Amino acid sequence: MDLAECDRHLTDAFRAYFYVKKNCAWEWHVHHNQSLVEALEAKWDKGSAAAIRARMKREKKQREMGRAARRIRQRNNKVGILKAMTTNNEGMRIWIYEEAELLEAMAESNRNRQDQCRPTPFLQEPLLES
Repeated sequence: MDLAECDRHLTDAFRAYFYVKKNCAWEWHVHHNQSLVEALEAKWDKGSAAAIRARMKREKKQREMGRAARRIRQRNNKVGILKAMTTNNEGMRIWIYEEAELLEAMAESNRNRQDQCRPTPFLQEPLLES
């Protein structure tokens, strides 16, 4: 077996592992919680088992409420930003719809935000050299 074949087998193994991990993570989580509840019940520690069951129920309710909230706010759709409002040189607010103009406006906004620290004492001459 040469190095290229070993690399291919390793890549295939990692792909299979991550596929199974992604698709089975929830089942592993549930199985772990169930086995924890069963182990605590076997020790007659009913309070801990009840607390774990309550936590599992609370997590399930939170997931359902999160899905409902995302559906209500329409956050499930993953669409790109198609327009933005910015201020032009005269101070008027304008809408931008073109991709090149959007990128330029975002870069300018980022530059302005990041350059706010320029006049502060930490970027003045005595501290700047050290």
